[in-house]
Amino acid sequence: GLFGGFGGGRGFGWWRDGDAISKPLISNPTFQAKYFKRVKELLVEVFAEDVLEPKFDWLERTLVPEIRLRAETHSQDIDSETSRFNEFVGSMRSHLKNRRGFILQELGESSF
Repeated sequence: GLFGGFGGGRGFGWWRDGDAISKPLISNPTFQAKYFKRVKELLVEVFAEDVLEPKFDWLERTLVPEIRLRAETHSQDIDSETSRFNEFVGSMRSHLKNRRGFILQELGESSF
């Protein structure tokens, strides 16, 4: 199988062997093919930069004014609080890109 804990293969360190339900399912070639197909679909339809980037932009447009107002109301440094929020959104963007790339690599896909 692709994931080392399920019958050999590449033996990814992040993958656990599974439990009484998941282990037999993933070790079944028919289920495994359907599972990986669905993961790939999710990487295109849901967990993709072009899908989530507009949501990140919306968060920034919508919440930055609120963060600035809250900082002012609580006598906090407005620029510092805004910067902290922007860093948080940036970390979500980085996580999406890095995690998606990692999953694609593990599935043996270069890109979609």
